[in-house]
Amino acid sequence: MHDPDLWSADRRPLSVVVLGNSVASLVMPREGATEQEMRTAANYLAVLADHLTAAGVPVHPHLEAEWFGFLHRATRDFQRRVRNHNPDVLIVQFGLNEMQPWIVPVALIRHLLVLGWSATRTSRAYRKRVATPLWTRVRQFRRWASPHVGTRTWQTTPRRFAGHLEALIRMVRAQGRPLVLVLDVNEPGAVLEHFLPGMHERHAVFQRTIADVVRSFASDDVRMVPCARICAETGPVALPDGMHMSSAAHAAVGAALAAEIRAWLGTGR
Repeated sequence: MHDPDLWSADRRPLSVVVLGNSVASLVMPREGATEQEMRTAANYLAVLADHLTAAGVPVHPHLEAEWFGFLHRATRDFQRRVRNHNPDVLIVQFGLNEMQPWIVPVALIRHLLVLGWSATRTSRAYRKRVATPLWTRVRQFRRWASPHVGTRTWQTTPRRFAGHLEALIRMVRAQGRPLVLVLDVNEPGAVLEHFLPGMHERHAVFQRTIADVVRSFASDDVRMVPCARICAETGPVALPDGMHMSSAAHAAVGAALAAEIRAWLGTGR
């Protein structure tokens, strides 16, 4: 049992690190969202920080979420993205990108996806005349090829993903036994299933993989948080693009994470 006064208001803030892909950071507006809703939308790290602060637990949040991020890249950058923050709580969310079929090189997909932030006239022209038409063709090819490859190819195989997740948890627990909360992967929405048929079968494999890794530690300090179930209970507004969460889903996940942290600290019992 942790001291319930360990992170009271007169102590140092609780260091909470979220390590993940764009699902952890991007808040998708619901259809018809008002300007006020869009302006006040927050990701689950901000929500959990508000919940804990209101409960008398000050928080120092660190968002380490990478667009089109992969777990193996995050593990490679452990020193900079995790260890430097000396986390008391580490929240991990990966799997969406890894569970997709390997049909074209991942480097090409990343290149095409990040070109939305073109800043110069030349780069904007390249995006309009080359990158956007190419991405359309790549997306069409992936849609055609996905049901043909089945589960024979992965952008990261489940076995390799499990190895990196286990390594990440072991590395951070070697630094002082922080709480590790691993979020599972949301059920693929209709949009994602449309462009990559067969994602539901892949999703089931990754859900089992994540659960098995968390279970293998047999520790109350390593827990899985059912993000998929929470979002399903939020309703059809949870995943507007079939992948990223709405503000309502972020709010629900943030509240659940805050409750897990409070229970771990002993302040929520």
